[in-house]
Amino acid sequence: MTHFLISSEQLDSVDRAATLLDHMHDALHGIAILCDNGNSDEAAAIAFILSDCAYRQAEPLQDAVISLQPSEQVCVPLHGKVGG
Repeated sequence: MTHFLISSEQLDSVDRAATLLDHMHDALHGIAILCDNGNSDEAAAIAFILSDCAYRQAEPLQDAVISLQPSEQVCVPLHGKVGG
């Protein structure tokens, strides 16, 4: 899976998340989000937004990975793409 570091500032709305996906979809198979404020609830919400956008746009994403801190990651499977 490709890790793509994105600051939480870039993902402060569904529209911005969808726009980012639209720009990155060609080469992207996964997303690593650097959640710079360390808020795991916000990070989980960002992952859900991204996975939902990817599912609705039929993007070839396998999953979304959030990097909360260097030693901690949360993996969120995309809807309908588990085990793909």
